[in-house]
Amino acid sequence: MKQAHKHGRGSGDNLLGGRSQPMRLGVFTHSKTEVSDG
Repeated sequence: MKQAHKHGRGSGDNLLGGRSQPMRLGVFTHSKTEVSDG
């Protein structure tokens, strides 16, 4: 159970290193905007 807690903390670290993920989402939004424009 304690290990699971540590894993949860790792998730936070992933969020910090997962900054690329939100950026990718932004690119996706941009693509969607292009489709809307088209």
